[in-house]
Amino acid sequence: MEDSELEQVLQANSKLTGDLFAKFLTLATSNDDPAGLVNKLLELAPENLKKLNTAASLQALKNAVMEWNKNKDNSNEEDWQKLLTKHWQVVGQIFSWPVSIVKEKAYVGGKDISNTGGGLVDYLIKNQITNNVSVVEIKTPLTALTGKEYRKGVYQMSNDLNGGIVQALNYKHSLMQAYNDLGAAKLFENFDPKCFLLIGHAGNELQDMNKKRSFELFRNQLTDVQVITFDEMVMKARNLIHIFEGTA
Repeated sequence: MEDSELEQVLQANSKLTGDLFAKFLTLATSNDDPAGLVNKLLELAPENLKKLNTAASLQALKNAVMEWNKNKDNSNEEDWQKLLTKHWQVVGQIFSWPVSIVKEKAYVGGKDISNTGGGLVDYLIKNQITNNVSVVEIKTPLTALTGKEYRKGVYQMSNDLNGGIVQALNYKHSLMQAYNDLGAAKLFENFDPKCFLLIGHAGNELQDMNKKRSFELFRNQLTDVQVITFDEMVMKARNLIHIFEGTA
């Protein structure tokens, strides 16, 4: 089939185009020797290679958002950790610098003389440029952000939010103390690690202006822990989708 004929067929049926493309990629990437595929990709014109890369990135974002939406009512932290790990390239977009996972469920020290009490942080990540480490603790979208009304129009933060912050700081403290003993110098640097807490759903919980104000005033005063909500993470992914699709 000539290129012009193939183009007419594919333009007439967008579903066929998607199905053929998906099957082609599956066949191409299932080859045990990727060298041939790489060489063929290098033969593509730069503009075509750019479009292919954009399409793959766009689909990865859409898949992540779709799975996150399916699990929005899931209160199991282990399930969320698996899901976030699966889509880490997308999750990494919420940080202001390029990141990679050092380890999941990483031991950061803290055991006493009886060999108990050690801390396992959900993620240790590092800056791909400076190699500096950070601590990431996760809860779920269903975890409460705010607690009871303390005074008229002023809300306390939830026990889980306060506890998550202290937990992350404790992991940071343990990591800094045990850095040399852990033999971590080969893996990352330890320059006053930043802590991140992924928790709750601001859009669902903070409809009340007083709750929203109390939450923002609270988290904006934090210096060592950055609090990010799950819907903020998803919104970042959606914004990237709009950019890729040219609808931003």
